[in-house]
Amino acid sequence: MKIKNVAIEAFRCFDYQSLDFEREDGRLANLIVLYAPNGFGKTSLFDAIEYGVTRSVNRFTKGVYDKDNRVDKKFRKKHSFLFNKNVDTKRNIRVSVHFDGTFKDIDHTFSVAEENLYSAKASKYNDFFKDVILSQEWFDYFIRSTTPEERCNIFFEYFGRRDDLLTYNKELEDVRTELKSFRKSKEEEVKKLSEGLKAEVKGDALHLLQKGLEQYAETGWNLPSYDSINAESIKALYIWIETKTDDIKHVLLVNESRLATISSILNGNSIFATISDLRNDQIRLSDIKEHLQSIKKYRDKQDRLFLILKEQDENIEMKDRIDKEKNVYNYYIANEKKISDLLCRLYRLSEDKRHKEQIVKNVQKKLAVLYKDMEDIQQQIPDVEGNFRAITPVYDNLRTYYDQYRERIVKKEDNAQKLKTSKSHLVQLQVNNKELAASIKVIEAFRKDMEKGIDESLLVQNLYGAQLLAMLDEKKELVEIEKAKSELDNKKKGHELYKSEVQRLVDNSRTIYSEFKNGVCPLCGYDWESIEGLINNIENNHAIDDTLFNLSKQYEEQEKKAKTVRERISDKKNELQETIRYDILAKQEQMSLNDKQIESLAKEICKIEDEMENLEIDIAKYSGRFGDREYEQVKDKIDEEYNDAQRAFSNIKKKETELKNGIEEEEKRLQELQYDIKKLASEYESIQFDDFYQKTKECYKLLNCSLDQKIVEYWKDRSNALSKTLNKVEMSQKGITAEIEEIHNLGINEFDKKSKEDELERLSAEHESVLQTLNKKVVYINKLTKENISIEDTVEKVEECLRQEIDSLKQDQGIQNKLLGELTSFSNLVKNSEEYLGYNTSLKEIDKKKKIIDELDNKLDVLNKEKERLSTYVKTYIDNFFDKMLINKLYNTIDPHPKYKHINFDCDFEKQNPRLCVKMATANGVADEIVPNLYFSSAQINILSFCIFMAKALNAKDDNGEDVNCIFIDDPIQAMDDINVLSVVDLLRNVAFANDKQVLITTHDRNFYELLKKKCPAYIFNSKYFKFLEKGVIVEDD
Repeated sequence: MKIKNVAIEAFRCFDYQSLDFEREDGRLANLIVLYAPNGFGKTSLFDAIEYGVTRSVNRFTKGVYDKDNRVDKKFRKKHSFLFNKNVDTKRNIRVSVHFDGTFKDIDHTFSVAEENLYSAKASKYNDFFKDVILSQEWFDYFIRSTTPEERCNIFFEYFGRRDDLLTYNKELEDVRTELKSFRKSKEEEVKKLSEGLKAEVKGDALHLLQKGLEQYAETGWNLPSYDSINAESIKALYIWIETKTDDIKHVLLVNESRLATISSILNGNSIFATISDLRNDQIRLSDIKEHLQSIKKYRDKQDRLFLILKEQDENIEMKDRIDKEKNVYNYYIANEKKISDLLCRLYRLSEDKRHKEQIVKNVQKKLAVLYKDMEDIQQQIPDVEGNFRAITPVYDNLRTYYDQYRERIVKKEDNAQKLKTSKSHLVQLQVNNKELAASIKVIEAFRKDMEKGIDESLLVQNLYGAQLLAMLDEKKELVEIEKAKSELDNKKKGHELYKSEVQRLVDNSRTIYSEFKNGVCPLCGYDWESIEGLINNIENNHAIDDTLFNLSKQYEEQEKKAKTVRERISDKKNELQETIRYDILAKQEQMSLNDKQIESLAKEICKIEDEMENLEIDIAKYSGRFGDREYEQVKDKIDEEYNDAQRAFSNIKKKETELKNGIEEEEKRLQELQYDIKKLASEYESIQFDDFYQKTKECYKLLNCSLDQKIVEYWKDRSNALSKTLNKVEMSQKGITAEIEEIHNLGINEFDKKSKEDELERLSAEHESVLQTLNKKVVYINKLTKENISIEDTVEKVEECLRQEIDSLKQDQGIQNKLLGELTSFSNLVKNSEEYLGYNTSLKEIDKKKKIIDELDNKLDVLNKEKERLSTYVKTYIDNFFDKMLINKLYNTIDPHPKYKHINFDCDFEKQNPRLCVKMATANGVADEIVPNLYFSSAQINILSFCIFMAKALNAKDDNGEDVNCIFIDDPIQAMDDINVLSVVDLLRNVAFANDKQVLITTHDRNFYELLKKKCPAYIFNSKYFKFLEKGVIVEDD
């Protein structure tokens, strides 16, 4: 199957794009190369073809893009990331791929639901097609995997296995590990049982135990009853004995601990609580309470003292404030008339000043209008005067100016025509020089390429075709001659070797046959009378020498022919080089002549342009007035303009004089007003500096009033009210002084507040601490006694409770010790019965476990055989899957390493995680194997991966078992040197044309692209070349 054409719509970076791989002669191109910088959509083109054929994109479904896809969905309304986000969302993805008739054509429009590669409903078609898409990231991923285990997983996941061998292998290994572990545990159990076997136990142990059960049951023990004594009942009795023993021992330990604790409390050795501690704590707590009450009473009286002292300070402050305010009122009442006159005078001065300032503002506004009018007039005067002065000489010399204007217009038109002609000639000369320079550069490049060597690639440049073809014919003839020489040389060496062998045979024969007296040949039986006669006859045979002579003669003739051909090639090459040199000199001379003409024309153009610029300036002066009018029309227009300009100039001068006079009058009036205002301000300021004004102002400030507020009656009423308030304050002050004296007499002062507060805080903390300590001790003692005591109880009561608790505990200890002795006797009866029953049971258990071990060994043998069979099968499968002969042939065609030439695949299925190793070997075989990841460069790794994938692609089959004759290769030459790149080009050329495969290549490397075009030109080979103009836009590259 080969692709005929492809059409893509709304996929990834493509809007509408079609590619036709059919040549003009009707044949399908075997080599298709697409060039574009990174990011232009090369890989997306392969994705589109794969998506159309398989309904999936392998690099997205096998990569870790699922999470990215879910994040990306949030930014899209309905389409997936496969859809071109720059086109109308109402469109759908469409991919059309037409083949050469060996495979069904594909033309499918994808719905939005079909775009989801990760949907559970997504299904694949033509899955074989992924084998022919060679991606650089998959090359690296397969070879550069961190471990052989990962490489094995990649192999089984991506390279054709539909059955899950890895899962099956893991299941086998898990079962085998589980069986081994189970077998080991059974062996340990058998060993433990064997070690526990003793001599056979005999006697009446069971009868004694049964009797013991009946006796202890009568004493009140809650023992279980059994119809017969066996291993289960023995085990249950042991559990009962162990539980009962633990309970009794626990009671004994608890009782002993409580006895020791209570004794330590009574005798004073306890670190937690003693009787003496309780007594001391209760006494201390009572003392602290009494002291606290005394301090609190003192503090209450002290707080009252602070309160009335504060009231006393407030009364003193109020009295001072009232006295001060009353003095102000009295001052105002005493100077009422003088203050009133002062305020009237200040008001009059302020009003006069405000009135004159308003007049000044009006005058300033009028002046501003006059200044603005004056500024406008002065701006207009130059234009009006300029118009008048400009029209005057024209008016006086109109006829002369008009004739000069018409002459310059005619001269300008002549110069424009000359300039156009000169520029056209200049441009043509420059174009000729560029073409000549480009031609020289092409010829120079051709000459350099020719110096490197003459081959068919020079024909691509379309230069000196006849001479090149003649030299190529001579080279072909030289190749044939060299081939004939090589054949003759090989024949000559063969005959020389044969001659030396004959001579060696003769020399050996002299020794071998020295004992024989006759000359009978041992091979043919002919009698040569003597052995010397036989040997002489062989030595005198010159057939081989004649043949060698003839071969040497033929070789010399071929050498002469080769020399003649080389001379002819050299002569033709020299002749071609001379032709090239002459062509370059001729073009350079023509360029020199053109440069001189260009220089001359440039000077002439500059001169014309300067002259035209001067003419333009002269014409522009009068073009507005003269234009295309006749002289009489111009004369009437100039007369009218002259009269208008004269009249306008006279009017504006008159208006300027009137404005100057008005401005002078208003400025004089403004100066007079400003003098009056300054005088008023000076008088107002002198009043403000007067002492009476300052004192009056200070009084008003104290009362928080302005100078124009309050009448005298108000001040008198306010002064009387303040006198009454002052009397009340003085009476309150007397009562406060008496109460302070009374508190001081009690021994309470205002100076020890901080010390009393600190003492109160200290006593409170101490009281809390003693109370907590006493509570803890009481709680501790309550845990040891049956009665519940409190901190209010007396020490004697606590001591009596503790002694009663000691007597009770000692009585209980005796009972528990007696029970413990009876349990020990009963335990001995159970132990004797267990020994009697255990011997036979252990023997049976050992036999049973040994049978289980034998069954496990049989199962392990079966699993090991299945594991070996699986390992053999996988190794065979991998050997068959990788065509090592083809891989090595491809690898050695590129030959990236001077020593390691052979690729081997080693699959190890013995462990739980199978491993697939890729190794390289020298001609010595596996003895010199290495792991390429550790020793090869990036380029060598890339080449190795490329060859493995290329071999797989060359052998790819479709679902019907037919060859898939198309291969897609994405950027195949990353990190390769020039030699490797040349080898890859030769390999691709052989695959495409010798093996009749359709190879589609994308590359970002411009040099690689141009090299492919040169080595596989479309006019010789069945190839086509494309390039990306921009992202998502592809055109054919001719």
